Amino acid sequence: ENELNISIPDYTDNPSYIITFTDPSEDGQGVELDIDESGYKDINSPYSLPSLSIGEHRLKFRFVDSIGATKVLEYDIVIIPRPPVLKAPTFQENNLILSGTGLAKSEAVLTVSVGASNYTQIADIDIDGNWNTSLGLETPPSGIYTVFGYTRKSGYASNPSEPAVMEYGSEGLKEVVNKSEDINFSFNNVALDNIPALLLQNPDLLILIVSALIIGILITTLLFTLFRRSR
Repeated sequence: ENELNISIPDYTDNPSYIITFTDPSEDGQGVELDIDESGYKDINSPYSLPSLSIGEHRLKFRFVDSIGATKVLEYDIVIIPRPPVLKAPTFQENNLILSGTGLAKSEAVLTVSVGASNYTQIADIDIDGNWNTSLGLETPPSGIYTVFGYTRKSGYASNPSEPAVMEYGSEGLKEVVNKSEDINFSFNNVALDNIPALLLQNPDLLILIVSALIIGILITTLLFTLFRRSR
């Protein structure tokens, strides 16, 4: 394996996964690839797989090593679907409308969480890659709605999608945007008795202080040396 310097993942949702390798033969005889017993073909690095279908595939690499021996390396790679893309949910009366895009002719398996309740919906993705479904609720509860899903086709499932987080209340349904909190620091909040705890809880601060001291000592030593030489 090290002779080709190749790395093949067990699973990927990229059907045109790019493979890189090196030719170990002395006279550059090249590398051949056979996909699912379709016959060997010469390939060059980097090589993009020919849009493999969902499921398991067998890759065979044939090459000549550094001492002139012909070798074959075999790998199994599984192509899984890509996660669906969720559009912002909407409410029509008591129905939560879910829609988005995904892999054509597959299924989008969706999970809606609100409070302690979880609901599952399955939507068929049409030939154009679009899907939609609705979740009927007698009385839509107020709170945070989290929607995510995965794509399912031919017995293989994708990784989970990015979640859509919405809040429903008296003002209706609105998207929740998670903003990162600003980092604030003030010396006014530091007391003498909590300095040890502060340093233990923030080791990066201790590293910063020690680094500043070392840099200060080095600069002071350099300036003192230059001053003595000038005198």
